[in-house]
Amino acid sequence: MNQLLMSLLLAVLFFSCENTMHRNGTGSGNAENAEKEINKTTEDSSSGEIGIPEKLVRQQLEAYNARDIDAFLEPYADDLEVYNFPNNISGKGKENIRPQYESMFANLTDLNCEVVNRMVLGNTVIDHEKITGFPNTEYFEAIAIYKIENDKIAQVYFIRK
Repeated sequence: MNQLLMSLLLAVLFFSCENTMHRNGTGSGNAENAEKEINKTTEDSSSGEIGIPEKLVRQQLEAYNARDIDAFLEPYADDLEVYNFPNNISGKGKENIRPQYESMFANLTDLNCEVVNRMVLGNTVIDHEKITGFPNTEYFEAIAIYKIENDKIAQVYFIRK
């Protein structure tokens, strides 16, 4: 498990730096601009305020637990991409994933997701989640990696146990 976690963290750091540099046009490795972008979205430890990435992930989680489809989808980008880690795409487009979640919210009245642990680095939020309310299982666990771009959740990567 430690090896998996280390690999995951390295992948997240790579994706965070790569996406930050790509968005800023600093693909040649301008670390100063990349660091500014990361610092802009990261928690301000002196004030205790949370950054935009964590706010967006928190918002969708609260809506998921309330089974409110419109509030759940609001923080996602229209061109959202959902993956089974590392690169198996399972959904593309916010409106294309709507029917799956509408059905789940309607049929699973005890559905709940609890965050066991959360890590935030720049535009990336990683949650270790414990999900209850599915039939035939007490709970299951997953890792969700949320990538934020332009103040929206643009990509989600799931690792399921």
